Amino acid sequence: MFDIYFIVSLFIFSILCFFEIIVFNEEILLALCFFSFVFFSFNAMGDSIFDTFQQRAAKFEEDLLVSFNETKKTLTTKFSNFLKVRGFVSKFQILSACVVNYLTVLKSYNSYN
Repeated sequence: MFDIYFIVSLFIFSILCFFEIIVFNEEILLALCFFSFVFFSFNAMGDSIFDTFQQRAAKFEEDLLVSFNETKKTLTTKFSNFLKVRGFVSKFQILSACVVNYLTVLKSYNSYN
């Protein structure tokens, strides 16, 4: 049940207290009460606190992934719209260059006639 080191340390602590090498005053007693409270609270509620933190971490992760997915969809949509517009602009530039070339050739052809 108890570890041998724990029993030996408890025995040494008791001897040191008996010979008043360790003296208890209000601050020491208050600190011992606080550490005892923290220790027993951690042992009694440690698993439930751990589960609560795990649930919060999972929720944060889920929210982050949803946000990332929405951002990714938005960027993908903007990029495809940009490609469509870019394709339209380049096609329009090619068409306008063809029309300008046609008009130039037509002007030079009409000047020969």
